[in-house]
Amino acid sequence: SAWAISLPFHLNLTIRSSSASGLLFSAVEEGKYVSLYINHGRVFFEASSGSDLPTRLMGGVDEVVCDSQWHKIYATLGNTEMTLKIDGGVSYQKSFDGGTGVLADSTVVYVGGLPETTDNPYPVGNFVGCMKTTVVIDRERPLLDAENSEDLNLNDCPVA
Repeated sequence: SAWAISLPFHLNLTIRSSSASGLLFSAVEEGKYVSLYINHGRVFFEASSGSDLPTRLMGGVDEVVCDSQWHKIYATLGNTEMTLKIDGGVSYQKSFDGGTGVLADSTVVYVGGLPETTDNPYPVGNFVGCMKTTVVIDRERPLLDAENSEDLNLNDCPVA
């Protein structure tokens, strides 16, 4: 599904992970991208404006999110800075060169993983777990409007 992705970009997710690694959110277009994923239990927020190496933030070693508990993840990408915050804790920030913007208005957004027919540029597979809130650019978006992984449970979330 296509969503308008422009800067500043805000992403708020509430997740319960059943796996130590998995792609939470991805939007890619012609070498430019924004992604949020879990790797070895830690949250990573990564972006590229297409001109340089990607900029990456990661949560702290004590902020592991693969514990079957609900976690809130806040990620913001602006023209000059990116921010990651997990469960209201420490705010991680890094400079970012957003150039003229990251993605176009018709970017395909994936939540929970990528379709089997898509090459996976990320170091993780599909997310296994539950999501109950997604806010993109200050507006709640129904998760069903995005391309979703089959391992993503959108209806209920049994305790693992």
